[in-house]
Parts: sequence; C-alpha cells; structure tokens
Amino acid sequence: MKASLNKRDAGFSLIEVMVSILILGVLVIGSSMASYQIGGNIQRQQNKREAIVQANAILERDYWNKTFSELDGSVGVSGTIDVNGRSMNYTTQLVSVDEDYDGINDYVEIRVDIDHMDAENDIVFVSRRYRHGLSRV
Repeated sequence: MKASLNKRDAGFSLIEVMVSILILGVLVIGSSMASYQIGGNIQRQQNKREAIVQANAILERDYWNKTFSELDGSVGVSGTIDVNGRSMNYTTQLVSVDEDYDGINDYVEIRVDIDHMDAENDIVFVSRRYRHGLSRV
C-alpha cells in the first residue's frame, strides 16, 4: 500500500517561507545591533583607559616630581591630549589646604579633570602633596 501524498504535504507554502525569512531577518538585525552596541562600549572603555594613562602622565610629568614648596601657590593649566585619535580637553587645579595651625598636615591638592565624552563620564584624578611626607592618592 502506498501512502498517497496530496499536493499540500509535498513542501512548504510561500507564506511559510516568507514568515520564516521575516523571523530570520528580525533575528539577524537584532543580533547585529547588539554587536554594534557592544563594539561601541568596548571602544569607549579603551578610550577611557587610555585617558586614565594620559592623566597619570600629566600628574607625573607636571606635579609629582615637584616639592611641596614648588607646588604651593602654583596655578593649574589646561590643554588637550590625544586619546586614540580623539582630542580631549583637560584642566588641572591646585588648591592649598591648611588643616591645622602648625603646618604638619598642610597639603596641596592636585586635580586633573579630563573631558571624556560627557560630564557624567569625565575622568578625575586627585592627588595630595603633603608638606611633610609622601603624596597620597
């Protein structure tokens, strides 16, 4: 006995093929959008990491090698740095703080602020150079 195949059982209809292509297209577009966002996040993190290295270099080059007396009364500077081909502005501020009358805990606070993307993602390094003793970050 042969099982009879009618025309409907022979394959897929055009509607079924079109629906499956539509579903496949939506999945491909969704996954490509997710990949694009992940790639953007990775690039932002790499830029941020490089900006942190640059901020550390600014501190080391301009301030960490100076004595307390050289820093006391100094003014901050501003400029631009190149981070992975992107120019970012930075500013440094120096603030003298007198914590007590005998001068033991006096320090100069050194702040490096790099404008990275937006105000929410700015990179800020703060270091202190004490009159007596080592700097504390």
